Amino acid sequence: MDVDTYLRQVKLENESIPDVVVAETKESDSDAANNDGSIPEDSKATKQFNRLINIDAEYQKLDSGFELNDDELKYFQSVKKHIHYLYGIQNIREVSSIWNYALDLAGESIPPSDKDAIWKNLLESPPAPIPDLCRGGVNYGCTEECLHAIADLICQFPGTEVPKDRSKWLFNILLILDELHAMSENVSYDLQRTRRALLRRCSIIESSDASEFAEELSHLRLLSTIISTHFKQR
Repeated sequence: MDVDTYLRQVKLENESIPDVVVAETKESDSDAANNDGSIPEDSKATKQFNRLINIDAEYQKLDSGFELNDDELKYFQSVKKHIHYLYGIQNIREVSSIWNYALDLAGESIPPSDKDAIWKNLLESPPAPIPDLCRGGVNYGCTEECLHAIADLICQFPGTEVPKDRSKWLFNILLILDELHAMSENVSYDLQRTRRALLRRCSIIESSDASEFAEELSHLRLLSTIISTHFKQR
């Protein structure tokens, strides 16, 4: 089954699900907490569900509806396809180019066992050329870890400026990220929260009418629409 067929199937399944209304109910003191004072699991789940609904509604308002045109989308997809054709897949972390590039950059200052610090150090350095990241083959596990790390950096301080180098790193990661892996729960979540952070920053720039952020706004729009248009994540 190809990606488009899978997405159409998911869309049809979603449309067949009846609307669910979560009613607010007033809890009694006995329902609000367990005997030990902790919140019951059912109550936690309901609060989390309602929070997600509110977050989704908030970012739907921020979404400008800006989309890549067909030529722009085809260009991104052709570059992505060419990269995967040239470099293929590498399933072994220890010989993957992106991991070894990150290790070389860290030197002896960060132990290889501290993966989070290794990736953060990489993503705070100048963006590497694609061949340096993929020459030994694209490692999906490393790519997903990079996406998670850059999502943490972008979402760390919502609404603050996204440096140009960070935007470039995100673009490179999106170029080598596999579409089918992007459907997994963890990767999908990182793509969605990254896009939401980008949209929030776009909204702040647009409301301030600050011309000095025009280039940043252009980059963030491009990245957010690649995530929504190519990876189908909103």
